[in-house]
Amino acid sequence: MKPAAMWKIEMLGRLRVVRGETEITRFRTAKTGTLLAYLGYYLRRSHPRDQLVDLFWPEEDESAGRHNLRNALSSLRQQLEPGPEWAGKVILADRFSVQLNPATVTTDVAEFEAAVRSSAQAVSDTERVLLLSEAVTLYRDELLPAAYEDWCLGERERLAGLYLGALRELMARMENAGDVDRAVDYARQALRADPLSEDLHIDLMHLLSVAGQLSAALRQYRQLETVLARELEEKPSPRAQAVVSHLERRAREEADHPRQDRAVTVTRRPSTGGSVSGSGMEEGAGRARSLYGAGLRAHGRNDASSGRTFMEESIAIFREFDDRAGLAYSLCFLGSLITETGGSYEEARRPCEEALVLFRSLHNVTGTAYALISLARIAYDHGDLDAARALLDENVAILRKTGGKSHVSRALISLGNVAGAQGDTEAARRFYGESLELARGSRPDGVAWWLEELAEDTAARSPERAARLLGASARLRAATNSPPAGSGGESPSRRLEAAEAILGADAYAAAWASGQRMSADQAIRYVLESSQDPSAR
Repeated sequence: MKPAAMWKIEMLGRLRVVRGETEITRFRTAKTGTLLAYLGYYLRRSHPRDQLVDLFWPEEDESAGRHNLRNALSSLRQQLEPGPEWAGKVILADRFSVQLNPATVTTDVAEFEAAVRSSAQAVSDTERVLLLSEAVTLYRDELLPAAYEDWCLGERERLAGLYLGALRELMARMENAGDVDRAVDYARQALRADPLSEDLHIDLMHLLSVAGQLSAALRQYRQLETVLARELEEKPSPRAQAVVSHLERRAREEADHPRQDRAVTVTRRPSTGGSVSGSGMEEGAGRARSLYGAGLRAHGRNDASSGRTFMEESIAIFREFDDRAGLAYSLCFLGSLITETGGSYEEARRPCEEALVLFRSLHNVTGTAYALISLARIAYDHGDLDAARALLDENVAILRKTGGKSHVSRALISLGNVAGAQGDTEAARRFYGESLELARGSRPDGVAWWLEELAEDTAARSPERAARLLGASARLRAATNSPPAGSGGESPSRRLEAAEAILGADAYAAAWASGQRMSADQAIRYVLESSQDPSAR
């Protein structure tokens, strides 16, 4: 019997494990909880028992350490495998190693890193902002604030750096777009995470001055003075002092020559007619973006039904405020969700076709490419191979002119899979070969990344093939010390999770192990030899 829902381990903040209405916050010992967090953070790794004993009970002899590990695992089994349907489904352990099952466990860290990675691969500025906004929403707090183990300290800093980097980019993008109020909000959010950063204080002072809030900007400098004196016994740098001197001079000039037109209210006409104030427009747009993010989160939890509901609500608001770019991206994602919730081919195509028309009317070339690939995937999933290939041909032609090598490589993988499914072996091999060369030329981990993208794209039709390719990629990354993008706890995509569910844990593990025995050349040869029909291997 398959468990009804996945456990989610939350580590951004206080350690918490949730499944539906069930919540676990207390463990047999603090070390037991930290062990669970470690296994969850490095979710897709198999951990030798000896290494776990050395890491968590270094002061004990081997026998006592192994006994402590067994007790901790037994306690976790009682909490995470509460009934017969869960027996052996969460903790995968034998005499030599321990691992959590990625088919029944996910983590908030994986969701956060997935959003950051997706933003880096966004095909437009609008999509990138949406994904960065999603990422900073997912980051509730720093990684396990009460933990001080070495592995956690380094990862805490790394994740905090990703979070602050996302906030800094959002600050800059919002300022450039003229949305200074949102830029100020992101700057304040960044300062809450890093209150000793003088650069962030200066950035906030600048944004407040741009927003016409000189008094608030000057108060921010006083806060900088206070926090530096209290925490570091230091004064602001000459750069910060020069900034505040400039602001004070501006404040004096404005006091001498007051103006009534400094604050400008931006209005925008929604599709329903009338006018909406800047604050009303921003409130509506913020609500639509939040719903879009909620849809992404639901999809990441394998809850396509809720994701579809959120996406449909975001679409209604984007329509109301005539935000055609936001509408187009939501429509594209809705098409995929319709397929995943059992919708018909026509029903799934309709929103993506509308998005394609919108992107073309906006002269958004990258958005057009995104709509084409979305339509192609829907056609492929519904067995319309001729339509999928025609759409992918058009997509590749656009990306060759405007996209980076990684985008072209990924599109050629999809084109090769479709050609293979059509029985066009020669074309499939040609597409795969060009894709591989582009991957090698654009990424230091090119071959491993290429194998992972192939696995992702063929998981639904050939889960066994996908598992083998992931195993081969894992071996290659280990041999070259090239970790996946993000942490070792990186979560697989929904398609790969579905592939594991189709095969079952044992068959998936066997196929993955088979791939681990392949060298890079053998894995490449396996791809080319199985190109006639990926679903057949």
